[in-house]
Amino acid sequence: TYATRFARKGYVVISLDALVLMCHNGDYNFKEELRRLYANFYLAVADVAIKSGRNVVLDGTCLTKQARKYWISKCGKKRKVTVTGVCWIPNIKNNIHNRMLSARSKDKEYWEDVIYSMEDVFEKPSKKEGFKELKIKKVVKY
Repeated sequence: TYATRFARKGYVVISLDALVLMCHNGDYNFKEELRRLYANFYLAVADVAIKSGRNVVLDGTCLTKQARKYWISKCGKKRKVTVTGVCWIPNIKNNIHNRMLSARSKDKEYWEDVIYSMEDVFEKPSKKEGFKELKIKKVVKY
């Protein structure tokens, strides 16, 4: 994955999917009522990494301006950082196919619901949100 490239360079990659798996003993069972728990866990790990002098990649979906605003403001408060956004606009069919191949053990209908609900709330990012750099890539095929 894109985040893996940074991990190989020594960055700490904090994956929302990995945290959800860890919270549910290996079962990918994202629960809306636990969204705050996931976010706080995510931020706590980022804080430790940053305080240790490490660069951090937050590997998760920040679909809305509000979600991105939260993370951009937190990064700015922690230390002076270059906030870079990378937005992948996936091919939905391939995205569902790839998720079916993952170890998250959910059926096709589950992933279709997830992907289409994400698409419904997605707001395209802009530099006006506070990104110093922004890369938007349309993915035709993974």
